[in-house]
Amino acid sequence: RSMEVVRLVILLCLADAGGGAPSAVSRSRISLSHVSSQPRSSILLAARGGFAAASDAYPSATISMHDTPREAENPAASPVSSAVPAELVAFAAKMRADGQSEAAVAAFGEQYVKLFRGETGLIRESDIEPVVDLPTLDRLRSDPSGSPAESADLSNLLSRTVVLKLNGGLGTGMGLLGPKSLLTVREEPSVCFLDLIVRQLQHMAAASPASEMSRAPLFVLLNSGATATATRSHLETAHGLTLGVGWHEIMQSMAPKVDAATLLPAEAPDGTSVEEKANLEWYPPGHGDLYVALAAPAASAVDAECADTGEEGVSALDALLADGYRYAFVSNSDNLGATLDAQVLAHFASSGASFMMEVCERTESDKKGGHVARTRVTGLTDSSDGESAGALLLRESAQCHEEDEAAFQDIGKHKYFNTNNLWLDLQALKTELDARGGILPLPLIRNPKTLDPRDKKSMKVVQLETAMG
Repeated sequence: RSMEVVRLVILLCLADAGGGAPSAVSRSRISLSHVSSQPRSSILLAARGGFAAASDAYPSATISMHDTPREAENPAASPVSSAVPAELVAFAAKMRADGQSEAAVAAFGEQYVKLFRGETGLIRESDIEPVVDLPTLDRLRSDPSGSPAESADLSNLLSRTVVLKLNGGLGTGMGLLGPKSLLTVREEPSVCFLDLIVRQLQHMAAASPASEMSRAPLFVLLNSGATATATRSHLETAHGLTLGVGWHEIMQSMAPKVDAATLLPAEAPDGTSVEEKANLEWYPPGHGDLYVALAAPAASAVDAECADTGEEGVSALDALLADGYRYAFVSNSDNLGATLDAQVLAHFASSGASFMMEVCERTESDKKGGHVARTRVTGLTDSSDGESAGALLLRESAQCHEEDEAAFQDIGKHKYFNTNNLWLDLQALKTELDARGGILPLPLIRNPKTLDPRDKKSMKVVQLETAMG
């Protein structure tokens, strides 16, 4: 049944984001390696102190993994132990042998150090308080002050915006062997999520006269090794869109599972086929990997013209900024309600915020989803330096202690859940990444699993994950 659900936005501001002008270097082409039909009836807005402040509550390390353990490169800037665990070297070697980027290796190491020193990643109920109220989108629309209202201003913003869909997941839970975005949502003629996304973007482009919008928003997919081939084939066959022209791609990384008993890389049993071994030993490290994928230097992130100038290895983020893109709207590929709203974009741009999250009022169906909260004066569990009282945070179910489960699922207390619809200021993101050595110190999500998800008696493993929010 359909349900009117209030849509909300949490605004996370970056103090002095350093919004410099994009580089003059032009790249004409880049190749960036819960179905919801909920109307956007209202949005809630709340400001917080900064992107940096959001992550500073969690200890982080600037680490370098080589053939032998070594000290952190910047121990004075981090409360994490300066010694890199010897066990971590084995993970780094395994990831490099698999072709994972140095950014992915470093991001995994960031989380592994936390696991090694005994952090749980849990956020206790006693350390947070509910978000009581946020302003609504209806309120924003009734008070347009501070947002560009002229069509020319909106068209300019749209031409500097990326629509980035998270498309790395398979639809196995829905009986599909391929990408979830290719799940048929309407028969005769057959239409899938991806078809409707393309139609939405084409409609947006057609709705703005060419004289007003110099270019349509850039269409980018975050694909995985499991979804890339089928997605590319469908877009070309069904819509005539070829990679690098009609759409662009960045590839998410993969991380090795951790043996829960030894904290070494988990190994499949002897005799396991190569393909099955890869399926058992590796996993996608959560949506927080988006930042790693954007920042990872890779030859696939540039076009031939850039490669000819010796710029191989430029990151997708740098390529986007150089081509004049400033904002990104990120959402799940199977959320058809996640459309780019020009007025919300205008508000985000005029706010000076670096990060904005859309959230909804929780219902019984949403009680196990991640919710937003505020920190208390005492700070967060597993943190050596808590945040100031009232700072916004996201708590996922894997970050909830079993004793706090009832409170976590209390939709009357914690009213707002994360839709995974995010707005990013790409320049602010680059500024933050540059200041932190290319790694955002995202909160640890420690996810206990078994090596073979189909066999609960198989080896116990830990998956180290992060969330985008």
